[in-house]
This record gives sequence, C-alpha cells and structure tokens, in this order.
Amino acid sequence: MGIVRATLHFTLSIPLLTGLLGRMFGGEYLLAAWLIAHVCCVTMLALLYRLVALDDDEATAQRTTLFLIGSPLGFSFLLPYTESLLLLSIVAALYAARRGRWWLAGAAGGAAALTKQPGVVVLLPLLWELWQQHRDAARSHGLRVLSGPLAGLALTPLALLGWIVYRATLGDVAFLWYRPDTLISALLVTPSYANVWGETFSWPWVNFGYALDQLRQRPYFYLLLNVLVMLIMLALTLAAAVRVRRSYAIYSLTLAALNLSIVYPLWPYMGIIRRFTIIFPLFFQLARWARSPVVLWLTLGCNALLWALIASMYVRNAFVP
Repeated sequence: MGIVRATLHFTLSIPLLTGLLGRMFGGEYLLAAWLIAHVCCVTMLALLYRLVALDDDEATAQRTTLFLIGSPLGFSFLLPYTESLLLLSIVAALYAARRGRWWLAGAAGGAAALTKQPGVVVLLPLLWELWQQHRDAARSHGLRVLSGPLAGLALTPLALLGWIVYRATLGDVAFLWYRPDTLISALLVTPSYANVWGETFSWPWVNFGYALDQLRQRPYFYLLLNVLVMLIMLALTLAAAVRVRRSYAIYSLTLAALNLSIVYPLWPYMGIIRRFTIIFPLFFQLARWARSPVVLWLTLGCNALLWALIASMYVRNAFVP
C-alpha cells in the first residue's frame, strides 16, 4: 500500500508543489503543472495496472493501460489538466478499498472530490466494496462492525462539502442551506465554467436536444466528432457495466449519467470525450476482448487514427478537449 500513501501525500500537496516548482523554474508555473501532470499520469498507469491485476492476468492489465493512454483523448493525461490527478486519486481509492484500507480509501476519494467535483462519485463503489467485504459480519454482529470503515469513507464527501462551504462563505458559490438544489449545483457545476460557457446541470436528454438542434441548423465537425466518439464510448461503457466487477459498474454508470447531464447550451458535449476517458472500466473490458488478435489490432488502429486526428486538431486550436 506504499504507492497509495505516496499518491495521497503527493495529491494533497499538489498546489504547494506547483508553486514550489514554478518558483524553481523562474516563475514558469505552466511548466511545473505539465511536469506534475506527467508524474501523476505515470503513477496512475502503474496503480491502474495493479488494480486490474487483482482480477485478471498481467497481459490484460498491460492492455488496459495501453488502451487508456492510447485512447482518442489519452494525451489529455499529459496536459496540465485535472484528469491525470483525478483518475490517480480514484484508482488509488478503489485499490485501497480492495485491500480493506478504508481510511486510505476515504482520503484518496476525498482527494478525487477536491480535484474535480465529479470525483465524489467514487464514494458509491467504495460503499459497495465495503458492503461486499463485511456483509456477513454485519448480518452476524450488526451494522456496528461497519462504523470504523464508514468513518474512513466519510472523508470523501466531507472533503468536498467542506470546500463548498468554504467557497460559499467567500461568495464564490451561491449555496443556501435551506435550498438543497443550490447544494447540488455547487457540487456539480464549476462557477467559472458557468459564467464563461453557460454550464448547467440538467437531464441527459436536454443536452442531446441542444446537440440535435445545432446539427440540424448549423452542423460542424467538432460537434459531429464529439457526438460520434461519445456514442462509441457510451456503448462500451454500457457493455462493460454488465461484465466487470459490480463496484466498477456502479462507478461507470454513475459517471456516464453525470457526464451526459453536464450541459453547455452553446457548445453541446464540449469536453465529453475527456470526461468519458475517466471511466477506466470500459478500457478494462476492452482489454479483455482484445485477447483476440483481431479485436486487438482493430482497437489499436481505430485509437491511433482518432488520437492522431484529435491531437492534430488540438495543436491547431481546432479542438477543445
């Protein structure tokens, strides 16, 4: 569990580390953020390999990491975005839970929630793992046997709630205790995104409606590409959900529903591929299917083409990940 402890320490100190490295690089804070993203990415892939190896062979674990980093937006894990740190924290939380280290799992889950609001969904698969490991003891001796592990997992929602309350006291978030809907909005919508892009949280079909309207009125390649790749990744997510471990299925379906419910009226499905890339179980299942050489080479070929296309568009400022 040493790698999980190191991950947690690195995650919790990342703002300080960014500032420290930025000053060491002569004020090049962007360069520091790039370096941190690379370190998080490498560590995340190593920990994901260990997580997959708990249920499958080493070859499948290797293919999972390969398909993830080689996915259409796998390069985003190497950019100064939150994705590498977010998935690192999520994988660390699940790995700690699988090993029965509930305080570590809760702390890593809290780090995921603080990295990006949707990271809090990791709490659901953590609770499922807890019940699966302790249900017999709970039936025999009562729910009190779960008090210690539940206290550890409580770190995940408390971390995000504490941050939201802190921001509300500064006036950055319109959060009112007597209106639960404002809490949901604060948990799921970043104020800066809402101000710049008009981001809201609504039902998945609302987002789809905006996309259809734009495809009918003024179709453009960026939207077509986003919708096409999103539908492929959604299909893979649904297919994986019925085959992978139940806690992974809960994580996948919850995050997929959340991704589809984040609405950008002016740019439907903006960033949707990047958000689906965090659903690692779809790559796990794809790696299982890729035991067949045909599936393996077909997957690698399609990923390489999409990776090259999207990466070239990103460099030319024609694609927003």
